[in-house]
Amino acid sequence: MRGGFSVAVFHIDSPENRFVKQASLLLNDRKARGETGLAVIENEVMLREALSAGVKVKQAFFGAESEKKFSELIGLSEDAGADVFITGDRAMRRLTALETSRGVSAVIDTASLPKLKIGAEGKYIVCEKISDPGNAGTILRTADAMGFNGVIFTPGSVDPYSPKTVRATMGSLFRVPTACGQDLGEIFAELSKNGIRTIAAVLDENAVPADEIKVSGGVAVFIGNEAAGLTPQTVDMCDLRAYVPMTDGPESLNAAVAAAIFMWIFRKK
Repeated sequence: MRGGFSVAVFHIDSPENRFVKQASLLLNDRKARGETGLAVIENEVMLREALSAGVKVKQAFFGAESEKKFSELIGLSEDAGADVFITGDRAMRRLTALETSRGVSAVIDTASLPKLKIGAEGKYIVCEKISDPGNAGTILRTADAMGFNGVIFTPGSVDPYSPKTVRATMGSLFRVPTACGQDLGEIFAELSKNGIRTIAAVLDENAVPADEIKVSGGVAVFIGNEAAGLTPQTVDMCDLRAYVPMTDGPESLNAAVAAAIFMWIFRKK
């Protein structure tokens, strides 16, 4: 029921249905996601999180065998204004990036996700050419837990709306403001305008232990590519260079782990 009126639930059997084909394209094509402003989320937990956060759900797909199991979620999707489809097995297989479908997929409008706004007291993570979806999703999830105000992905980074990244966020994508594709110079200009102190996470002779930095006000920590780290240009543009103290064994930390430690140090208390 939506607003007291019965809403039709549509049935789809063909994998060639236009809604199924569009969702399948969104799962597999970054360009399509960028051009349409749409993305796909999978499983009942993610759909419930999206609806709870007020994200605009355009279409919600439920496997035929899941109709009774997810009757409440179907109702919530209807109430939120989504078109709901009960979907046959062959069509459902096109709606997942996994080997086995969890029985729930949905198309969301990415314009309805939280908008990033740089503020003078804000705390941000800037990901330079982060390439691993799992790392990107973990960074977003940790930013949510540590009270950070946003995550910025520079050009050349993984798509935050890719299926693997979305799954790795565990719903934090719906709460943490995210921006991607902005020119590096523009990012620094915006941070500087708002008095945000910029910190390059880097191992070099000019870096200081991260836990010795005292920051009052806003801060932005720059995390580099998993293999290459931050570019020299980015490091030079940052106000400070900092590292995570370690034993003599490992040469470096995983990008998401390093980001998590920096976020814990500068977390909102």
